[in-house]
Amino acid sequence: MKWHAPLAAKYALLLVCLILGAGTVHGEVLFHDDFESDPSDWVCADGQLSQWSAGYLSCKQTAGFGFEWKMGPGRNSNNAVYAWKSSSVPNGYRTESQKWLTGTAVKKEIYHRWYMKWPEGLEKDISQGFKLWRYILRENGFSSPPEIYLNIRPNASLSHSSLTIYNPASGYKDLIAVSEFNDDAWHCHELRIKLNSDGVSDGMLQYWLDGELVATYSNLSFSDSVTGLGIHRFGVGIGNVSDPPWLNDEWLAIAFDDVVISTDYIDPDGSIGGPPARPAGLSVE
Repeated sequence: MKWHAPLAAKYALLLVCLILGAGTVHGEVLFHDDFESDPSDWVCADGQLSQWSAGYLSCKQTAGFGFEWKMGPGRNSNNAVYAWKSSSVPNGYRTESQKWLTGTAVKKEIYHRWYMKWPEGLEKDISQGFKLWRYILRENGFSSPPEIYLNIRPNASLSHSSLTIYNPASGYKDLIAVSEFNDDAWHCHELRIKLNSDGVSDGMLQYWLDGELVATYSNLSFSDSVTGLGIHRFGVGIGNVSDPPWLNDEWLAIAFDDVVISTDYIDPDGSIGGPPARPAGLSVE
């Protein structure tokens, strides 16, 4: 068999990449909850979800409906957590749980993957936006550094808005239009947050929808003045929706399931690490 030199070189380089990739240590799961450890009839009045941090539960109810933060059918399992909303829901903190990432789990970079089902008819006047997730960069208190929020960016209405990351130091970073996932089906969302180094604006955001990379932002600063940044805590649910009310008369819910925090990319099927990255410029024919 006779080898063509350039082709042989390509295959040799590919073999080296495969060998190096085989020895790659995949990431560490810092937190995982598919909500199967809680009863299927759980409501927020029963107390904090079993895998989440005590003392960080916001639980409200509406007359004629009951508790807005409760369990419902899961994506491929019994349970998922549902935040129910209608025009009868007033403003303010309504439904939220939080989980501390403390001690050795405090990281400057995380991958956050979750499944979310968003009903098409859910509408809201969001002239001030509202929060879905929050990433807390301090161990305690409510002062600097400011949080990083996964928000719905202010616009005329919910269905015409964008999923966005907001932080006072870095501003708004739009990820994807809400209309790309508000079809009442389960979608896999994943967000990579890499904090800036001390004195260097080298932060990064990446976002995947159903395993497809949709948005990348680099050279970000999430705090201009604080050193030693770390992601200590994050929240699930619709917290801090203290802006104009929901518009839908019918009760509709945003559902969350299979929440994972890791130190490496997580495939939609749950495997960690993903395929080894291909070196820039490598093309094998």
